[in-house]
Amino acid sequence: MEREKGKILFYNDKKGEGIIISSTKKKYRFEVMEWNDFDLMPEKGLEVTFDESEENAKNIEIFKDAEIIKNEQNKEKEKEDNKNDINKTTKPSLKPHFKRDESLENVEIDPQLKREKPLSKKESKSANPLRYKDNELTQTEEEMLEKISNAKKSIEKIGENIKLTLSIDETMQSYFKKIQNSIEKRLGYKKVHGRLNYLLAKRFLWTTFNNLKEIDPHVVTLRIKSISEDLKSMSALYNDFEHKIKYPSVAYEEVFLTNQKEYEYLSKLNKRIHEKLNQLKSKEASLSSLKKAKQKELENISKKNTQLYQQKLKELKTVNGVYADIVHTIAKLQEEHTQNYEKLERFANNYRKDFIEKFKKESSEYESSIIEILDAQAYLLDSLLWKEAKTSKAILEYFDNLPIDMELNTKGYLKYYLDTLDEEKVNADTKELFTLYEHLQEVQKDCIVILMQSAQDAMECEQCLQHYCKDMRIKAFIDEVLAFKWAADNHVKVIILEVYLNSMDAKKFLDIYHNAILSKPKIILIGDQLHISSKKYSISKQLGTSVMANKVAEAVCEAVQKDE
Repeated sequence: MEREKGKILFYNDKKGEGIIISSTKKKYRFEVMEWNDFDLMPEKGLEVTFDESEENAKNIEIFKDAEIIKNEQNKEKEKEDNKNDINKTTKPSLKPHFKRDESLENVEIDPQLKREKPLSKKESKSANPLRYKDNELTQTEEEMLEKISNAKKSIEKIGENIKLTLSIDETMQSYFKKIQNSIEKRLGYKKVHGRLNYLLAKRFLWTTFNNLKEIDPHVVTLRIKSISEDLKSMSALYNDFEHKIKYPSVAYEEVFLTNQKEYEYLSKLNKRIHEKLNQLKSKEASLSSLKKAKQKELENISKKNTQLYQQKLKELKTVNGVYADIVHTIAKLQEEHTQNYEKLERFANNYRKDFIEKFKKESSEYESSIIEILDAQAYLLDSLLWKEAKTSKAILEYFDNLPIDMELNTKGYLKYYLDTLDEEKVNADTKELFTLYEHLQEVQKDCIVILMQSAQDAMECEQCLQHYCKDMRIKAFIDEVLAFKWAADNHVKVIILEVYLNSMDAKKFLDIYHNAILSKPKIILIGDQLHISSKKYSISKQLGTSVMANKVAEAVCEAVQKDE
């Protein structure tokens, strides 16, 4: 009767049960006791041949073509001829290496598995108790075991206690030196006159950066790109530094323990032992199922059938020997793992408290310097980014098409976004943006520029406005160039402007201002005889030449209130 061909669809090595799907897509159940080809254990995807018995698969073997079968038959014949000399010609092996049941009499069994007598020194060196026949143990596993074996001599050198490579002070000095170098490289940022709370603004700052870049990639100049990359680098340093402050155990691990050579060596070795233990336990579970199946099979055979009984008994003994050796190896590796773990814990506990106390004290000296640099970098990036944005036709066109009149800066952009939200219905992250807006109102105060011919008139107007507009920054000028420069670096809300200045008239000043600064402040004109388009320049009010300072202040307050 022709045997069925199929592929293992599923196999549970703990229960020793599985399902085979045939070439005709029919499914058959099988048990591990029906597995007759033990060169490989059952596994998903393996092609097999079997006898059909109702809905069950019997006498299962791995599928092999005729040429392979013929070669194996020749090998079997050679093994039969040299049966009495097996131990001399076979490499030591601990892994179950069965032929199918009918030829199991010729199975090669490692001398170590027979347990008839202790191994000689020569045999001990050559017999790796974890190397399975037919290379079923992968090369990676063999290399791992070889490293574990070679490591024993080094462990003996370590002794009961792990030795210090670097002291607590030496490891901390090495770590904080890198922090100090990063700070010293960026001391120039401390000369920047403004500050923007980076930790509060970073989320919206990078959103703005990416949005403006998407509208016009040219807005990111080489200088802006350099500052943005340096800010990201400093931010990453701060995040790592802050993480170590928040979780001292992480600092202890990464700063102190990783610099201890003996500790690191033993720690890595223990990880390899742990990995090997997991692999061996999986193999142990598979062999345990096979052992139970063989035991059950033997119990169902009559002792009167001497030949079959002896064959099955031999199979069971072989499996028992392999299983016992794996259990022995697991126990030995577990003992080593426990001993190493105790050494590692003893060393770690010995220095942890002192390190954490010193680290907390030392780190506090650097945190404020890092934050100051981050705030200066954020302010500079924000300022330069919007300065470039105001010269970009694509960006100006984008904001001109918005249904609102907003300032071209982070505060104006953020206000535009927040106005679309309901503060009572937003999540925690978005609520933080309302806090950011309050911060921006504080650090980016609205400003009033006073530009007049007379220094005395300008001073009087400034003093009066300080009583009326306490929440705004007020700056008086008689020099048009200085007024331009100051306005470019600040958020000008109102300009108080005399019709005739020292080197130009108000119309020319506003033309230059509009082209150079591109913001849209409210204008309070003082003087007559000069017509300026109120629509083009947002002229809020035009007052007479001899107007009193308090009337100018009232006009400013009125313009600000209308804008709000």
